[in-house]
Amino acid sequence: MAEQVMVPVGIGEFRASKDSREVLVAYGLGSCVGVSIYDPEGKIGGLAHVMLPNSTDALSQSPLGKFADCAVPLLVEEMVKLGARPRRLLGKIAGGAQMLLVARLSNNILNVGERNILAVKAAMELHGIPITRSDTGGHRGRTMAVHLATGKTTVRIVGEKETEL
Repeated sequence: MAEQVMVPVGIGEFRASKDSREVLVAYGLGSCVGVSIYDPEGKIGGLAHVMLPNSTDALSQSPLGKFADCAVPLLVEEMVKLGARPRRLLGKIAGGAQMLLVARLSNNILNVGERNILAVKAAMELHGIPITRSDTGGHRGRTMAVHLATGKTTVRIVGEKETEL
């Protein structure tokens, strides 16, 4: 078996690949949401590190990968260019924690994590991608990894063992 290559996907970035050696990793998902999309037949996968729910809230020319409403369709587009078929795509998501102490407030505008989760789910539904597993919410950060050879997706919550989604 070829040696695995860890490929970081930073905040606001997304990456699609069919290189079976790659493991796409989103480190430090606090309120951000990691979006894994995989075509199991084509063995083509992708990962987006979503920071904010909606691009219409942007105040500047931010990278489109930062926003759930842009990152999901852009990632799908890149995967299709590599040979993925939209009807075969499966999704997994992780992150969206409430990292601030304002969690008890009823004002959802301050809960960016929850807003990100809802926006990612809406974008996935809009593109017909079922979310087969998720690990979201809470108050602790996570790291998400997607193994492109198999589609195996793992999550490690700070202070806990790695688990498979």
